[in-house]
Amino acid sequence: MHGQWTVIGWWTPGISALSQEQAESWVGTRAAYGEALAEFGPKRCRNPDYHQESLTREDFIEHYRVRPETLGVDRTPIPVVHVDCGLAPSPGQVLILKSPHRMITLWDGAFLEMAREMANPLAD
Repeated sequence: MHGQWTVIGWWTPGISALSQEQAESWVGTRAAYGEALAEFGPKRCRNPDYHQESLTREDFIEHYRVRPETLGVDRTPIPVVHVDCGLAPSPGQVLILKSPHRMITLWDGAFLEMAREMANPLAD
């Protein structure tokens, strides 16, 4: 999950504090996760602590109130990474790992899908 990411889509499968317009406004937001820095949009965290847990399908449903398949998550157990910055909660601090190139964060009831930014093989 370390690397550069961009929000490419969203879901609001249940009750959300965000309107559709607010959820859509997250599309294009960039994020980066590494050992020394975690950032999501303008929020930055130096020396983050990462804690990973693995959830069963049932635990995922109980915790997030949505079936994993609704979000396109088809792996079990479901890896979830918590980014601890010692700050108030903000987007990008909970990461649901879908695959090596896709993950989901959540904010105010919206699930934001991110795609890993791939290095350009044609760049020098």
